[in-house]
Amino acid sequence: MNAHWLQSLNDTQKKIACKRQEYCHVSPHSSLTNLISAEIPQKPEKWLGYLI
Repeated sequence: MNAHWLQSLNDTQKKIACKRQEYCHVSPHSSLTNLISAEIPQKPEKWLGYLI
């Protein structure tokens, strides 16, 4: 994020919360076998099988 995008502390906190939500619940991660972070607890066999 560029500093000029951030207008206040409250604005910054809201933008960070939105990015965290997107990162954990929307964006798949190739390092997690294309799961989203939130799916790891529900599908550990898929992710753990990738590690072994």
